[in-house]
Amino acid sequence: MNTLLLFLFVLGIEVLAYRLVYPRVVAGNIKRLLLADLVMSSLLLITVGLKYWGSGVAFSFGLFDLNWFWATLLFAAGVESVLFSQYCKRFNIKLGDFDKA
Repeated sequence: MNTLLLFLFVLGIEVLAYRLVYPRVVAGNIKRLLLADLVMSSLLLITVGLKYWGSGVAFSFGLFDLNWFWATLLFAAGVESVLFSQYCKRFNIKLGDFDKA
C-alpha cells in the first residue's frame, strides 16, 4: 500500500509542476525548465524523506524492495520522462537549444 501511495504522491506533484507551475514560470526556456525541475525533484525528495527517513519502510516492486530514496527516484524518473517529453513538444523545446535560452 505504501508503494501505491508513494507513486500517487509523486505523480500528483509531477503533474502539478508540469501542467500548472512550469507553463507560467518556465514557458519555452530549456535552462529554466532544467533548473525548475532540479528544484522540484529536490523538494520532492525532501518531502518524502521527512516522512520515511529512518522508518525502515520498504517499497515493494514485485521482485525487489527499495527504500524511500530509490523508490522516489524510480517513480519520479518514470513519470517525469513522459511529462518532460510532452512538455517539450507542447512548447517546442529542443534539448540542444542551450545557446538560444
